Order: sequence, then structure tokens, then C-alpha cells
Amino acid sequence: MFVEKLINTIVLFVFFYIIYIGWLYITKTPQKKITKCIQITSVLYLSILVSVLIIPSWNFSPFYFVLSSNSHFEDFNYIPFKTIFTQLSNIVNDIDRLYCLKNLIGNLFAFLPFPILIKLSIPQAKTYLCFFVPIVLIVLIECIQTKVGRVFDVDDIILNSLGAIVGGIFVKCNLIIPKTET
Repeated sequence: MFVEKLINTIVLFVFFYIIYIGWLYITKTPQKKITKCIQITSVLYLSILVSVLIIPSWNFSPFYFVLSSNSHFEDFNYIPFKTIFTQLSNIVNDIDRLYCLKNLIGNLFAFLPFPILIKLSIPQAKTYLCFFVPIVLIVLIECIQTKVGRVFDVDDIILNSLGAIVGGIFVKCNLIIPKTET
């Protein structure tokens, strides 16, 4: 269920980003005037992402976290690629194919926009921060999940980080951020 929310969030982000690019080119607006809009979009994206990944089932009861934090150590996955290979096998064998595809793709693309938003929000940010900040956030979110009744999975870190690295490569190669006149 959270993967579907995450995919919907990413689709909305891509939609609004395409509108932003179009608006930028049509109006020939300098980057500085649009930076505030991008910063607001970044905060909204990050808020939605964190709430989807940390808040289980959108239950906002103050007692929910206390009652649901009884995750067992054996429910966690500390073995790299275990979940990835299991889900790829399930896709090949037609076992819950749609769920596995959504989970793999959702985890892969969840943090791809994050480095791009960092660079758009803070144009003077160094490229290494566009790689470093998302990966630290990914690990932090995954650790927090163990305290709120969610399950820790090292494969989520791998897939999320891979997506963030791809986004960082887009920033490094300047493939996403258009050149504008200032």
C-alpha cells in the first residue's frame, strides 16, 4: 500500500517537474525567480516521502507507535540482495508479480528526484552533497522504521541509494537542470 502511495507521489513530482521545465522555457524566467517555488516543491516532496516511508498505514494515533514498536529482530532483513532476488524470482515465476514490481520500482525511483531537488533548491550546493545527503537520509529513515513498527530491509537501502545515485549522476552531468539566462 505504501509503495502505491510512493509511486503516485513520484508520478505527481514528474508531472509538476515537466510543467516547471515547460514554464521555464516558455517564459524564459531567470532561475532565481523560480528557486522559491522549487524549494517549496522540495519540502513538499520530502514531507510526503518521509511520511510514506515512516508513518505506517497513515495512522496518526499518538499510541500507535508505542503499541506497534514490537518489531521482532527476525523480521528484519540484514542480508544484501535477499529481498531483491526473492522478488525478481517471484516476478519470473508469476507470484504476486504486480506487488513485487511496484516494490522494486518504487524503492528504486523513490529517491531519484532528491539530488535534483537539492541542486534546484540550492543552486550553489556542491555535487557531492547531492549524493551524500540523500544516502544519509535513506539510512536514517530505514533505521527510524524499526522504531515505528516497520521492518528494516537492507535491500531498501540498496535500491533507494541506487536511485539517489542515478539522480546525482543526472545532476553531475547536468542532464536535468536546464541552463537559463540570469
